Amino acid sequence: MKKSLAVVLLIALFGSTVSAEQTVVQLKVLVDNSLTLTSTVSPVVTLTTLDTTIGSVTVASNGAAWKLAVLSSNGGYLKPAESVAGMYYPYTLTVGTVAEINLADTVNNPGHTYTVTGTAASATFPLSVQFASTPAALGLAAGTYIDQLYITLSAN
Repeated sequence: MKKSLAVVLLIALFGSTVSAEQTVVQLKVLVDNSLTLTSTVSPVVTLTTLDTTIGSVTVASNGAAWKLAVLSSNGGYLKPAESVAGMYYPYTLTVGTVAEINLADTVNNPGHTYTVTGTAASATFPLSVQFASTPAALGLAAGTYIDQLYITLSAN
């Protein structure tokens, strides 16, 4: 008891010489744009009717502006797997609510590509393919006709 009283008296007589110091640390994190594309479309779709739903794609974003592009490798036509001159099966696409997208029309779809842009955190686009005529009405030769669609998502 006498010892603690002596320490208190010493502090009272000479004052406290302890000073406070402070360091400030700022925490910072950079959150990059996050874009994700998911699809219910099979890698190979066999079209059997004049209007076939082929699936959907969904865009997910953390608020970044995005661009979804659909590109036809055959210029908006199904072409014979074995090249036959002049044999093309034209089709149109529906992407979301936009119907009759003609990828062969390079005035409205430069580079045989249809694009849609947005900023929504999530957006789903049903996809379907439509044919205006039957193969018989177009006089198409028997065979397998193909096109490849490249669906890409990028920051806008």
